[in-house]
Amino acid sequence: MVESGVTLALQVSITTARAIVRAMKNHVRCKFGYIAHLVVLAALLFNSQPANARELDESLASDVGQAASSKTHTFQELGLRLPIPSGFMVADTFDGFGQPDSRSAIVLLRFPGAPISRVARDITRKAFAVRDMKLNSRKSLTISGKSALLFSVNQNVRDLPFAKWILVIGDDSETRTLTASYPLTDEAAATRLSASLKQSLLATQWIDIKDERSAEARGYAVASSTLLKMAAGPGRTLIMTSDGKLPTADANSPLLVFARSLPGNHVNDATAFASQRLNNFQGTQISKVRSRHHSLVDGIETIELVADAVDVATGSSLRVFQYLRVLDDEYFIVQGRVGAGVDEDVMEEFSHLARSVVLD
Repeated sequence: MVESGVTLALQVSITTARAIVRAMKNHVRCKFGYIAHLVVLAALLFNSQPANARELDESLASDVGQAASSKTHTFQELGLRLPIPSGFMVADTFDGFGQPDSRSAIVLLRFPGAPISRVARDITRKAFAVRDMKLNSRKSLTISGKSALLFSVNQNVRDLPFAKWILVIGDDSETRTLTASYPLTDEAAATRLSASLKQSLLATQWIDIKDERSAEARGYAVASSTLLKMAAGPGRTLIMTSDGKLPTADANSPLLVFARSLPGNHVNDATAFASQRLNNFQGTQISKVRSRHHSLVDGIETIELVADAVDVATGSSLRVFQYLRVLDDEYFIVQGRVGAGVDEDVMEEFSHLARSVVLD
């Protein structure tokens, strides 16, 4: 599979989302709804790296493509079309391209409700530095009629040097990001990869999004709900809110997020991992675990938690829900939050929807 050789490249690429989230968190201090779903998404998808991750291919391709190929691929759910770099393949389990031999990847993400103007203002050298990334350059562009920023960034991952081209493109309603990462261990190969990946990013086309990705396309299906409606969600993530819209009205409004991890995330201790994820629930401070339920679903270990919490930004009392299902080399997690004074039917619906998930 493409993913077996690019796990490390993915870990490099997805830190871009973390940087965007961190830089924009100042806008959440007075209103949870604006950016909280981005914080939750980044936490669910990318904020944990269990031990014993899949070993990576050690070889570095010497004949990587020098320029983007003429063949393009459309990511309809993200509203992006771009050339496939020579030697790369369309990935199966994330939105983007991968090249296993060179440990390189392009990862695409969409951030509804995040205006490009705010991202442009807040993504600074300091924002990258807090994620141990060095900003080399930043350039303003117009691509496909949209405002865009192109960043050049370096980062060490597992003591290996990587470089990244990051294209941030958007309008007043949302931002989309394309992060191309490649190793610097071979200077000649890195030079060729840099040119090829940069050319592919600069040829990006913004397209209208006609249909949101179905739950089945994310690798799982979820039952319908009378209380919650599906909202936007990138990659293998699905978000549900009371009205199917983001941002939510306030900190008390229900928000439920489903996410399936990338392959190569083996969990040794499910109990400890569940506690870690609960305590790391972005934007909340857990005060008390009210219930903990362990079970086997089709032979798969599951842990369901309910806890009291406080919204860090507003001080509102919350009820937090978490459902963890541990697979062989990945995991599936559902996290939800709602105001403590909201009807218990919402918490029951959280549990019902989490248990309804059918994995492909």
